[in-house]
Amino acid sequence: MKKTIAAKKPIVIILILLLTACKEKYDYTANSIPELEKYLSGKPANTPDNPYKIAMNGKFDHGLGRIKFDDKYVILDLSGSTYDQIDSYAFKYTDNIIKIIFGKSVVKINKEAFYGCKNLKSVTIPESVSYIGKEAFYDCAGLTSITIPKSVIYIGDRAFYGCSGLNSINVDSANTDYYSINGIFYDKDKTSLTQCPQRKTGDIVISNSVTVIGESSFKNCAGITGVTIPDSIVSIGERAFWKCEGLTSIKIPDSVKTIGKAAFYECSGLTDVTIGNSVTAIERKTFYKCTGLTGITIPGSVVNIDEDAFLGCKNIVSVTVTDSVNVILRGIFQDCDNLTDIILDDTVTRIWDYAFSNFSSLKQITIPPGVEYIGNYAFFNCTSLTSITIPAKVNYIGEKAFRYYTGITSVTFENTIPSKNFRADAFNGDLRDKFYEKDKDNGTPGTYITAAPVGDKLIWTRR
Repeated sequence: MKKTIAAKKPIVIILILLLTACKEKYDYTANSIPELEKYLSGKPANTPDNPYKIAMNGKFDHGLGRIKFDDKYVILDLSGSTYDQIDSYAFKYTDNIIKIIFGKSVVKINKEAFYGCKNLKSVTIPESVSYIGKEAFYDCAGLTSITIPKSVIYIGDRAFYGCSGLNSINVDSANTDYYSINGIFYDKDKTSLTQCPQRKTGDIVISNSVTVIGESSFKNCAGITGVTIPDSIVSIGERAFWKCEGLTSIKIPDSVKTIGKAAFYECSGLTDVTIGNSVTAIERKTFYKCTGLTGITIPGSVVNIDEDAFLGCKNIVSVTVTDSVNVILRGIFQDCDNLTDIILDDTVTRIWDYAFSNFSSLKQITIPPGVEYIGNYAFFNCTSLTSITIPAKVNYIGEKAFRYYTGITSVTFENTIPSKNFRADAFNGDLRDKFYEKDKDNGTPGTYITAAPVGDKLIWTRR
């Protein structure tokens, strides 16, 4: 009998220790939001490395709403609470949450629920959840991985964008609506690539079942050095490769018909680009500040190059624009400081504002004979340009089109221009006055030259 009692003592002691440990698991257990807020308001300041561990019990009729953490860092366990959703904006810009444990009653995580929770490091989405709203975890920089359970049937736009620490998005293989390969997020049919986590590195090979590279899908993936785009792709979304600074080359296959705005925005390491022969437009800021580019050929399929398409490509030295493009829009090649050679096809009819402004290395350019319109600041501050011929069809020259620190000493007008369409400050000095000296309404064609500036003003004469 004594031996039996003696044998059970260690078991009793262990049980007591386990129960004690369980009681000490949390710093506080709250039954309501006001109770939690009152507790935190009386606690001293802490750090993200030493958070308060809070258990939340109680029943909420609908969703869990905003909680004031009074600048205290917490691990929040909601597994003992009953609620069906996390309200929209509930924890938006709350840097105080380090980890959150959901209860099994939650069905919806609504839009922007955890938007900007930069210190949130751990989230486990339970299998009760079917809905994750738009930008629900946007800019949660501390998250390193996300697992989507099989129960989720809807994920809103940009739900996990801006999560700069994210290495992988993993989808339960039993999920019928979404899919993941090597931590990259696709729709279930693998026809649309939705998101590559920002911390991915190296070369990425896109599945040949994919037809669409989604909007912002590789945005800020600075560690990616190469992407293989298969012939199945027909569309590259807006901002798809935004600031992929490690990307060095890209080959866009002939299957691609559309490339969205700012698709390769500030891909500063990009040195080699091949644009396929089915692309019809280079959209606004597509290659904005791709400072590694030295040359580009626009294929014959392109009929439109939009504003600022190559703005700030400082190291580009040559551009060939084919006969399919007839309008050079605003700022297309603005601030391409080293561009020395540009060939425009004879089909071009309009050169818009800022199209070639600040081209410090451009020494010569032939304005095609079909051009009718030269916009404001079109060749502004082209310091190496020494002469220019204005073709016969030009009937408008905009504000400061050839002005500022230019080296132009010879201008040839092949035809008259209505005085109302020739801005007074289009050229440095008194060139406009001399052009309309004999015919004040239409001007006198011919070649006008100037010598060194007299003071701050150029004096022009008709040769």
